Amino acid sequence: NTEMLREIEYVPATRTWKGEVFALKRGMFVPMTIRLTSGGFEMVAGSGIMSKTIEWTRIDAGAASAGDQRR
Repeated sequence: NTEMLREIEYVPATRTWKGEVFALKRGMFVPMTIRLTSGGFEMVAGSGIMSKTIEWTRIDAGAASAGDQRR
C-alpha cells in the first residue's frame, strides 16, 4: 500500500483540512490537520505530546529554477 494520506476533508468552519497521514516511524496512520499560512502551509500530525508540526514555505518560481541549475 503506497497511500500516505487518507480520508482528507475540508472543514470550512476552521478553514483546515483534516484526515490521516501515515507515520513511517510508528508504522500506522495518525490524525493530521493542514492549514494555510501566509507563507505556505502547515501540517500537524499526531496528537498531544506525540504530535509533530511541519511547515512548507512557498518560494518564488524564478528563485527555484535558478537554484536548480547544477553543473
